[in-house]
Amino acid sequence: MTNKLINESSPYLLQHADNPVNWYPWSSEALNLSKNENKPIFLSIGYSACHWCHVMEKESFENNKVANILNEHFISIKVDREERPDIDSIYMNAVQSMGINGGWPLSVFLTPECMPFYAGTYFPTNDRHGMPGFINILENIQKIYNSEFEKVNSIAKNVTEHLQHDDDNNTNGLINEGILHNAFEILKNNFDGENGGFGTFPKFPQAMIYEFLLQYYSKYENTEALDMVEFTLSKIANGGIFDQIGGGFHRYSTDQKWLIPHFEKMLYDNALLVKLYLHLYQITGNSIFKNIIDKTLNFIENEMLDKNGGFYSSIDADTNNIEGEYFVWTKKELTNIFDNNDLNLICDFFGIKENGNFEGSNVLHLPINEKEFLEKHNIKSSKIETLIQKLIHERNKRTKPNLDTKILTSWNGLMLGAFAEAGVVLNNNHYTEVANINAKYIINIYKNHGMLLRDNNSKNASRGFLEDYAYFIDGLLKLHESNLNKEILNNALEITEDMKNLFWDNSSNSLYDTSIYHEKLIKRPKDLYDNAVPSPNSVSAQILMKLSIITNNDEYKNISDQLIKSSINLMNKFPNASGNWLCNLSYLLSTVKEIVVVGNPYDEELVKLKLQIHKTFIPNKIVVGKNYSSTEENYSELLLLKNKISLNNKPTIYICQNYQCKLPVNTIEELTKQLID
Repeated sequence: MTNKLINESSPYLLQHADNPVNWYPWSSEALNLSKNENKPIFLSIGYSACHWCHVMEKESFENNKVANILNEHFISIKVDREERPDIDSIYMNAVQSMGINGGWPLSVFLTPECMPFYAGTYFPTNDRHGMPGFINILENIQKIYNSEFEKVNSIAKNVTEHLQHDDDNNTNGLINEGILHNAFEILKNNFDGENGGFGTFPKFPQAMIYEFLLQYYSKYENTEALDMVEFTLSKIANGGIFDQIGGGFHRYSTDQKWLIPHFEKMLYDNALLVKLYLHLYQITGNSIFKNIIDKTLNFIENEMLDKNGGFYSSIDADTNNIEGEYFVWTKKELTNIFDNNDLNLICDFFGIKENGNFEGSNVLHLPINEKEFLEKHNIKSSKIETLIQKLIHERNKRTKPNLDTKILTSWNGLMLGAFAEAGVVLNNNHYTEVANINAKYIINIYKNHGMLLRDNNSKNASRGFLEDYAYFIDGLLKLHESNLNKEILNNALEITEDMKNLFWDNSSNSLYDTSIYHEKLIKRPKDLYDNAVPSPNSVSAQILMKLSIITNNDEYKNISDQLIKSSINLMNKFPNASGNWLCNLSYLLSTVKEIVVVGNPYDEELVKLKLQIHKTFIPNKIVVGKNYSSTEENYSELLLLKNKISLNNKPTIYICQNYQCKLPVNTIEELTKQLID
């Protein structure tokens, strides 16, 4: 017997369609039923790759006793947080305002007016190790809701009022360089000098913090900042958080050493980390970092790329209800694959032990780097590669973890940017073409619907959120820097206007996460924190800052400045949750190099010049292309491109500041000199 989730598209919701719980999707039907029957709502929020979501489903939502209580006394609503980030954001904030650490599955009890009054995350079915059991919680809530409703309603109103006034603390601050120095000192004091990263455990690879440190190094020549990033990214590259044979990053590390991961692989983590490793490679030229980039992008292509060019959302942590089963190895398994000599080599290379390092099995990692290992054993890298291919061949025989096939515009924008940037930095046309196909795929859907969608692979098409617009525009701008295609830039400009009209509110000088056409919830959410992904507001500030220069649009500049000023207090107090905001501030306080590339994008000489521009890490730059064949009228709205012509009918580069340009150049030597100046 299936429930109402059977008609949904989300793989996560469909996983629960056969539960005995009478689940509803978030809908007017479910909300009206709660009001009509005066029953509290049990709201469960999770996502497809979430390990503890699967655990709670198996323990509780497939349990008939739990289902009977929920079905009789509650209206049960299941939400995929990746489909509805607005609902997730509101109720995650509610949980945290109650003094509870957030996480997924998110379990929230609501009044029929959708006001939260009790919440938690994962609950075991019965009382265990001091944790309250879900059955007891349900029975107590049902009893208190019916006997003391006024008390419940008062709690719910207080929590809701707190949520609605939470944004009142975001007052404007003064822009100054001291904010950057203060942030660096706080991060330095919290840095784990032994293992890399910040704090103890769990450790998340928060790419935006390290992006800020690289920009701080670039701006102030502070080698401590660079060392923190290089040390951490080396530890991550050698750790179990990186899939050593298949490529790609797991979501986070459960320990201090980046060794034992939570095994789900998220599209956004991999996109953000590819860009971070690219920037570190630009600075250091270390081929180890390039190898990580290539392995990760190859993994994305092989495992997470749809035939139409979209990127899927995530890969599950579990296989056959066992966490990490697909990714881990026992030494006994390996004795059936390798002879004694090869067995000793592969065990030494990946730190494989008889007793394992994770529940009797081994998460593969590199105890020493590959160069040292090869010297120690006096072998060539081709030998290790042959052994790894055997492991891959064996792993491919296993049941693969579930793949979440949502094609989210926001996360696609992040990966679009990663492939585009890798294409131009590494001079890899294939990466650029993957990005181009992805951009065209989403742009075509945008043109057909007259808006960006949240999930481009859903039969129930829904309107995109601010993060979908901001991340995708950012991806388009990176693609334009890579292929210099005028249409890509025009699309970015068109969608930016949509973003401003849909999400900007003049009365509060705010960009909201939901548009003027989205469903009205108990609060219109606005997420300012840079956490696992950058704040949609911080990305919006970034693209508006760049486009204000490209288009000479004062409105974009004013909005960007307003957004940055409203986050000054956040940057001062919580630099670990404002990495992208700090990058924006660094950009704002820098002299921007406005680089115009004139010529045919496919001209070999132009390709060489473009490679030189992107060879080094220059965070405070804008690159705009202008094709020979384009008439001045095509670019009449772009002040930056006005009067930019080719020199001696050759590909030509203009480097400008505040629209004042140096002499045009068309040789590597002249370009290099101007880039350094």
